[in-house]
Amino acid sequence: MAAMAAELVSVVGKRCIIVLDAYFAVGPVFLILKQILDDSGNHLLHIVTRAKSNVVGYQDPPAKTGRPGRPRKYGLKLNLMDLFETMAESFEQTTIEIYGQHEEVSFLCLDLIWGSQLKKRSVLFLFVTAQSASY
Repeated sequence: MAAMAAELVSVVGKRCIIVLDAYFAVGPVFLILKQILDDSGNHLLHIVTRAKSNVVGYQDPPAKTGRPGRPRKYGLKLNLMDLFETMAESFEQTTIEIYGQHEEVSFLCLDLIWGSQLKKRSVLFLFVTAQSASY
């Protein structure tokens, strides 16, 4: 799927967003998609997907301590599903229209490091809770 999207974007040559199921939210897909760049080095293909329930993200690593040894590659490990409870007070509220109905939703945006295959790439995570579910 990612290879097909990459080929399409290469032909079109314009920025695109691809929406995929959680099945595709794995490192190899992101490695394929991050290689699609325009002449200026900007990414042409962006992905929107639902993360799997067991996914973890990492905060930025702490600053170098000046002590001997390799500096840390990752910061604090965060289980993404736990953030719906532990950071509930940080969520912002808004009203959106879904299928002609107005619904109150809460959301939180976080830049986290995701997966070793992405080579410490920061990914924007959007956490959304609606009356019916959390995404």
